[in-house]
Amino acid sequence: MQMIIADIQDRPELVLVTDSQDVEQTYYYLGIPVKEGHSLFASVGDGEYIEVYEFEGTVPYLYKELTRLK
Repeated sequence: MQMIIADIQDRPELVLVTDSQDVEQTYYYLGIPVKEGHSLFASVGDGEYIEVYEFEGTVPYLYKELTRLK
């Protein structure tokens, strides 16, 4: 099942991450190759990522597809 941003829009624990350095560091932390031009939604608890989703671009239009990374 493919998810879109509209599916997670009401989840306040997910934070939008668009800064390229922050996105890059998240990919490194997860051990995933860096993808240029992507942004993330992430939730953190106890110093660890609980959930991480990526989408292409920096503007979170509700129709954009998400990929769950963690």
